[in-house]
Amino acid sequence: MPTKDVVKTSTLSRRWLKVQDLKHLDLYISLETSKDLLYFKSFVDWVDRRYSDKILKRFSVHLEDLPWNKDMQAKIDCLIHFAVVRRVKQMSLGLDFCYFDYEHWSWDLDKYFYKLPRFLCNHYGLESLHIANCAFPNPCTGFKWSSLKELSITQVNLGRNNILLKIFIGSPSLELLELDGCWGLMQIDTRNSLRLRELVIVSYQSVLRLEIIATNLLILRLRGDWQYQELKLTDASSIVEAELNFLMRVEKGNDAYYIPPPQSFCDNFFGELQHISTLHIGDWCNEVVSSMMKAEVNSPELTKCKHLITDSMADRQISLIGITTLLERSAHLEKLELRMLQRCIDDEDIFRSFEKYLKHVKTFVLRRLDAATGRTIMKRVFHLGNMEDSKWLSKLQANGTERCLSSLPNRF
Repeated sequence: MPTKDVVKTSTLSRRWLKVQDLKHLDLYISLETSKDLLYFKSFVDWVDRRYSDKILKRFSVHLEDLPWNKDMQAKIDCLIHFAVVRRVKQMSLGLDFCYFDYEHWSWDLDKYFYKLPRFLCNHYGLESLHIANCAFPNPCTGFKWSSLKELSITQVNLGRNNILLKIFIGSPSLELLELDGCWGLMQIDTRNSLRLRELVIVSYQSVLRLEIIATNLLILRLRGDWQYQELKLTDASSIVEAELNFLMRVEKGNDAYYIPPPQSFCDNFFGELQHISTLHIGDWCNEVVSSMMKAEVNSPELTKCKHLITDSMADRQISLIGITTLLERSAHLEKLELRMLQRCIDDEDIFRSFEKYLKHVKTFVLRRLDAATGRTIMKRVFHLGNMEDSKWLSKLQANGTERCLSSLPNRF
């Protein structure tokens, strides 16, 4: 055999071994023409023919700017089938199509999204699944995701065929559910998911109302930019950690207006969550607390809160009122973490305002972000221990934190 052929054969053999042992397959493809897509399909067929019958641990497809047509459904089905046949455990589908035909526009948005195949809905070996810009089968008969523990859904209509209920019933092992930019739901009832422990909702896009029935839930996180709606929380006695780091807006034409929190939200959420041990409160909800104080409305006591995290980026007075109110009502607080997204409060104001509320606090964390770089430029952790340490707190107040850090005891 000529030397040239020997080298070629050796190279192909090494490539073959890599394909044979393949466990992770991540595809990030940006295609604009059907010809490019044909080449991509040929590549998948090539891998399919050479891949041995082993379990595929992770499979992800992120397609961007593809021209949407009727043939796309079958081509993507083929990709998913490739992974399902190999008993994939972790799957991520992020599909971004150029699908809008404005001459034949329809408000039935699901017709513009890739529809998940039924064989994926019956893949019992899945342990983790992320889907974005897809649609569930219509009609949907149910799911057989007996091993699924983590599910993330982004930009998907959940308002048809009782999709969420069927997911809960068909996913008895589900522990984490994240909904990002979804719409269509009026109720999330976790009573139908006995093992669900963490619910994350980001930028929910309903304009009516949403009720969260939090039975058995341990962690609730609300984040992002929400359309204004009536938001209600019920049966939240099992929750031990809550993150309320979101805000609401009203859209009028091309403009969006952020609105102050309604009193009903204040009464409901803080009433349901007064027993939690960890609370992360964002700037909008900080305004909730401040408005309650200004209206002379008594906010509920946080009777068991040990860890308080606050984000402050707006008005100095609102931030201080909200934070000090929470501190005053958290008699058993052990750790305070203050995240300053803008320098709206000086260090001197912080220590002057907070010192009398830190009797039980053992750890105080102060973080600031540089507006120019978006990076944390300062992180200070003070282990207070007891009120004897208020001596150096007073020193910090008088002299400024920068000059006093070097004089702190070694245990700090």
